[in-house]
Amino acid sequence: MQINLDKIPFSRAGSYFVFSRYEGNLYLRHISGGDEDFGEILQLVPQNDEYDLICDGFEMNIKDNDSLCRICFDEVNSIRIKGFNFPLKLKFIAKGYDYIIKRNGYYEFNSSSKGIVIKIKIICGNEVFNQNWTGLNCKSPEIIIDSYENFEIKIWEGSCNLNNIEDFESAVDNTKKEYERFVSSFRYGKYHRGGEIASYILWNNIISHRGFLKYDAIYMSKNYMTNIWSWDNCFNTIFLIDKHYDLALDQIRIFFELQSEDGHIPDFANDRFYCSNFCKPPILGYILNKLMKKNKLKYDDIREFYMPLKKWTLWWMNNRDDDKDLIFQYNHGNESGWDNSTIFKDNIPIETPDLNAYIAIQCECLYKMASLLEKQQEADFWYKMYKKILAKTINMWEDNKFHALDENHNKVITDSLQLLMPIILENRLPKNMLNAMADNIKNNFITDFGISTESLKSKEFNEDGYWKGAVWAPVVYLIAEAFKETDYLEISKKIKISFLNMANESYMEENFSPITGKGQRDSGFAWTSSVFLLFAEEFEA
Repeated sequence: MQINLDKIPFSRAGSYFVFSRYEGNLYLRHISGGDEDFGEILQLVPQNDEYDLICDGFEMNIKDNDSLCRICFDEVNSIRIKGFNFPLKLKFIAKGYDYIIKRNGYYEFNSSSKGIVIKIKIICGNEVFNQNWTGLNCKSPEIIIDSYENFEIKIWEGSCNLNNIEDFESAVDNTKKEYERFVSSFRYGKYHRGGEIASYILWNNIISHRGFLKYDAIYMSKNYMTNIWSWDNCFNTIFLIDKHYDLALDQIRIFFELQSEDGHIPDFANDRFYCSNFCKPPILGYILNKLMKKNKLKYDDIREFYMPLKKWTLWWMNNRDDDKDLIFQYNHGNESGWDNSTIFKDNIPIETPDLNAYIAIQCECLYKMASLLEKQQEADFWYKMYKKILAKTINMWEDNKFHALDENHNKVITDSLQLLMPIILENRLPKNMLNAMADNIKNNFITDFGISTESLKSKEFNEDGYWKGAVWAPVVYLIAEAFKETDYLEISKKIKISFLNMANESYMEENFSPITGKGQRDSGFAWTSSVFLLFAEEFEA
């Protein structure tokens, strides 16, 4: 497997260290603190500008004629660089009060701007250290390896036993074995190229628990989207539940640990920060309902999740239904996950049928959980709420389609696929509604590359318009699964195969053009990887 470093960064499961090629330059980054900063620690500058960069996911080689520089991870947050006849400069990216000093046998880069301390030991080789101290900080400090013989460097964060440093070859081999154990149960049949890329991305995007993250998290990307969001996580959970049960459920636990007293769950989180200004749609009930239906959740986990899911659902009821009519509202597009959907183009807040569908399913899920936990009174409450909210959702159907409503209950004119997301209610809906939605999706949204998020006939359609047309893996999954569960088997298969064929020839992109299938934005996305692997496993034969 060869990794294109312009598409997928070089890292490893658990690590906050990431190597990325950006605008032709090679950087070592540290992704603590989220995506507000790219996280560059230092630039690796070979003496010769002309070099080849080759990476198989476990070792990265910088080659220049007969010269070679090899890079690997020897621990989760520790890196080894080994070279021969390869003069190399480590050019540190210092900001604010950042400084670097030489200590007892190693260098220490104290980056207060990033909140991290990085250590560098020259194991062998000759170096020149330019501190460039200004009186308050170091300006463009650098370590130059000027030897034309062997050199070796260790870069790490945290503690390290410098008297017992693993040899380079063993480090590469051990990392490879760890990856092979992680993917040992993954099956993707003929979708070999995409399967390998998706598997590597999913493993690679894991970061270790620290700070606000009480469990190991799967970041959406180690490129630019270095956070975990509270609906992206659900798609990783549903794929990993059969492979890595604890890791799968930990993606849910991360947000329950950050839940506020009133039940609100943050929009996103990283090790140093979480955002409570927004939330994400209450899709968790849909996911847990699906897992319970297939007997994939243990009783103890159902008991653990019941109370926080109850609080989360009550938060929506208490805080996103201002007129108390059981038709719920998004106060901003970000809360829907469809940030710039045309539903929100003219006004906010907006009452939407997709939100009502999610909450109805979540109430049904709570009813099932309460029943299993022998909380009969609560089970009765949740069943009544489920039936009432389902009825309210069905009442949003008029003129053979669902409608969103503004705060005055005027219909919102839009051709967004978001209005068709109540299809996730599946057979809870009357057959005439399912037939009408199926026809609408087939005639206006399905392409050779999945499902467009805006009607192809809409004047608002933009193939690279984020939620105004682009194909997104989670939407493809939700709709294709709904078709499968309601016996529209051929259309479900067509959607899944189209998506598989497209992604197999590309990368696990943030989203794709519905016209050309071209990948758009970030190319190392975890939820795209999980959806690809779910579909590939279904059609592996």
